[in-house]
Amino acid sequence: MQAAFFDLDNTLVKGSSLFHTGRALVRTGLVARRDLLRFAISEFRYVRTRTEISGGAQGLADRLLHLIEGKSTLQVTAQCHEAVLNTISQVLVPQMVEQVKLHQVRGERTYLVTASPAEIAEAVAELLDMDGCVATRLQAQNGRYTGLLAGPVVHGARKADEVAELAAREGLRLSQCFAYSDSINDLPLLSRVRYPIVVNGNARVRRIAQLRGWAIVDTDRADRTYWPYPPLHNKDARVEVSSVETAA
Repeated sequence: MQAAFFDLDNTLVKGSSLFHTGRALVRTGLVARRDLLRFAISEFRYVRTRTEISGGAQGLADRLLHLIEGKSTLQVTAQCHEAVLNTISQVLVPQMVEQVKLHQVRGERTYLVTASPAEIAEAVAELLDMDGCVATRLQAQNGRYTGLLAGPVVHGARKADEVAELAAREGLRLSQCFAYSDSINDLPLLSRVRYPIVVNGNARVRRIAQLRGWAIVDTDRADRTYWPYPPLHNKDARVEVSSVETAA
């Protein structure tokens, strides 16, 4: 069975899902505005340069854990779902949402794979009617966050390993699957699937994709998009790949 795995930040969402969620949590009073401001400079750099935030996924996790330590899991989860509906839904990348729908129309499973917390990832996956997600889990006891992780950050090789475990459980063959990501840290995952697609990657990631003959999708510049794989449509599909053009 085929499936498509989608990264979240700078792939399905423009920028950082943590930052966008934080904006919404500030309005509810759950997160202090001064704490969100610490993300702002990194977020600006991330969007403009397509380079991951300073400190990487672990740094983001550490900052998030500090913000929610001691807070109610029910409250945070509910607020994250509301943030996804009201804020993240507004910064989804239309071309990539179209790709998710296209895979679904083709009868393929779709999964979100991200270093972001499961509280955010599950809400995004539900919003896009995806089959599930692989995400970082936060530790909780007695209904409150402890300020610790429940396991490693789902990042780099760890993300690839967890996707392989998911594929084994669900009877998916990675040799027939797609993976979409902007990050050089996702090379282990992209290297495991039949159809790796670099989305909105920086020059370094695009160069690697070119050398390996992988697909490249740039949602801002169609002239940078290169799709060497069979077209993603069939006679029964209701969604056409009009926004992902093929470049020579």
